[in-house]
Amino acid sequence: MKDRIKELETELEEAKNQIQTQNQRIRELELRKAQYDSIIDNMTELVERSGPNYSLRFVNKALADFYGYDQDDLIGTNTMDLVLKEDRQAIYDMMGFVNAENPYYHYEYRVRNGENDVVWMESSGRGFYDENGNIIEYQDISRNITHFKNMEETLKKKVEQRTHELEHANIQLLRLNNYLQSILSGISEGIVVIDSDGTCEFLNYGPKDVWLEEEKEISRYFKGLLTQRKSNVLNRLFQKKISFFDIEMHCGTTKREFSFVVSGKPLDVKNGLVSKCILVLKPTPQVHKMINRMSGAQARFSFQDIVTTSPGLQETIFLAKQAATSDCNVLIEGESGTGKELFAQSIHNSSPRRNGPFVAVNCGAIPRELVASELFGYSEGSFTGAQRGGKPGKFELAAGGTLFLDEIGDMPMEQQIALLRVIQERRVTRVGGNREIPVDIRIICATNRNLLNEVIEKNFREDLYYRLNVINLHILPLRKRKEDILPLFCSFWAKACPAENFLELLQPEVMDALSRYDWPGNVRELQNVAERMLFLSGGNELTAQYLPQHILEATSQSYEKQSIATPLSMEQNLSSIHEIRGYKKEKAKEQEQQRLLAALNAANGNVSAAARALGISRATFYRKLSLDKDKV
Repeated sequence: MKDRIKELETELEEAKNQIQTQNQRIRELELRKAQYDSIIDNMTELVERSGPNYSLRFVNKALADFYGYDQDDLIGTNTMDLVLKEDRQAIYDMMGFVNAENPYYHYEYRVRNGENDVVWMESSGRGFYDENGNIIEYQDISRNITHFKNMEETLKKKVEQRTHELEHANIQLLRLNNYLQSILSGISEGIVVIDSDGTCEFLNYGPKDVWLEEEKEISRYFKGLLTQRKSNVLNRLFQKKISFFDIEMHCGTTKREFSFVVSGKPLDVKNGLVSKCILVLKPTPQVHKMINRMSGAQARFSFQDIVTTSPGLQETIFLAKQAATSDCNVLIEGESGTGKELFAQSIHNSSPRRNGPFVAVNCGAIPRELVASELFGYSEGSFTGAQRGGKPGKFELAAGGTLFLDEIGDMPMEQQIALLRVIQERRVTRVGGNREIPVDIRIICATNRNLLNEVIEKNFREDLYYRLNVINLHILPLRKRKEDILPLFCSFWAKACPAENFLELLQPEVMDALSRYDWPGNVRELQNVAERMLFLSGGNELTAQYLPQHILEATSQSYEKQSIATPLSMEQNLSSIHEIRGYKKEKAKEQEQQRLLAALNAANGNVSAAARALGISRATFYRKLSLDKDKV
């Protein structure tokens, strides 16, 4: 019994000790809890604990102060009531994925603080579960992120603004690029950008359409220039930053040869070294075309400009029109002033080459020592004073068109050999050069000499004569086609003085004198006389006193019968205008009838031709002649 009591006392002592130990632990836990709660209360973050139904079990002082409540007032309330209604469903949806295996969560939401301001909050927490996986409690730590949200929104707006600005700038750049591309594609010159290795980095689309697959070969050509040991303009540009202008370059490809007039300039200079350059490539034919246009190398006349009623000259026109359909060489023979170049231009303008240049060269007007360089061109450095880059000759300038060699009989014998070679081979070599340049031209020659006699007298090469004289055109002198004198005279007057009363100005004695004169200067002399008489008459009545002295003397016998006075001086001529204006009206009608009949007679009774020669219509001709169509 005593032993049992002793055992009980021992057990009681042990239980007492255990209770004391347990109480000590409880006090320690309460102390730690108090310390923990104190720490939690003093935290700036908002701390809360809630049950499975989100009812609050604990909130720290910071959270209560934030919402403007006492801590005890919030205990038992639903934490979701603090969240704005429009944000609650997103939290519920997110919390649906939280479980024992995935207890952590994080979300952002909006609430109203104690001052009724809407603020953004960020919460991080975890769920605590029992051994069966049932939620026991949620613990959250929240903080105010409104400042960061505002910064984020501001940054977002700035990003959107910058994005919009960049998009606008890109659109502007795209438009500018398209605009520049449109400009560059419309430029016939090649705009090429190459780097220091000779690689072509840019080529505008205009030439690219023309060059097609030759673009790579042309690029290799420029690359080859840079790798040459021999100094050239492209090497000097990259090595010494020396620009160059209008240098002729020739690039041969497998299919054809390209010829350019090239200018180059440094484009990108870094650390004193040229890394890129821009080249402007003008196709040589285009440059030649521009030169011809600026120098007036164009044909202005056609067969419609040839005024004639002469059967002989009309046959020549018919043959010339046939010659225009071919590329055969043409030799035009005739006295000075008969209109040989008029025929040459008419042939060109009626030929398939009408859109090409018409280059005229007076072989008799070029100094003997310059004939070769003028016709065939010269290379750079071929002689003292030679133009840098060389200069194309007339053969090159006429490529694709017609070369008119006037006064061919005056060409020096030594140049006749070179001309023959060019005609045979259709290739020209510049003076001082060694490159043969193909030329596609049609040759028309003219001379006022008897070229066959020149051949017999050994003044002209026989082989060249037969090369040139494939089609021969002989232009009759004016004395052998006097029926053309009046129409030509009237056409010159009509151009210079397009007056409706022209018929009233022209006197019969003038027409008679013009028809009697032999015109050694041919059409050129007739035009000179017409313009002179127009000036002296002041545009008034045209009488014989305005004719040049030598014409009056040559036709004096005819004028003596008509009692024509000695020609007056210029002052007397001008002062007599007032007397001329005093002619009686009844005599004017008779004189007009004589003029009309003379024109009709010169046109062999053809009313249309007579009216055209006088510069009036058929109806006016009939009216002035006081005839109807049945009487003529």
